[in-house]
Amino acid sequence: MISGKAVKSLKFPNRPRKRIKVEAVFEDVPTRKATDVCKEALDQMKSIVGVAERDYWRPKEKRKSALAKTTIQVVRER
Repeated sequence: MISGKAVKSLKFPNRPRKRIKVEAVFEDVPTRKATDVCKEALDQMKSIVGVAERDYWRPKEKRKSALAKTTIQVVRER
């Protein structure tokens, strides 16, 4: 149990002096960083959801008015 005394920080022997940079990659795409691949996939998913919301997930009133604007009616004159 730790009492009210200050605790000294731990010191590790043979601590590396240089910082090591680690970059993850996927086996399928070894030439690109995993963070870049994931960001691109997320951007694509956002685009797909945006199109779906805009074109398919509208409230019924908006969908009816959009269909009315795009409907072509052929009227024959007599």
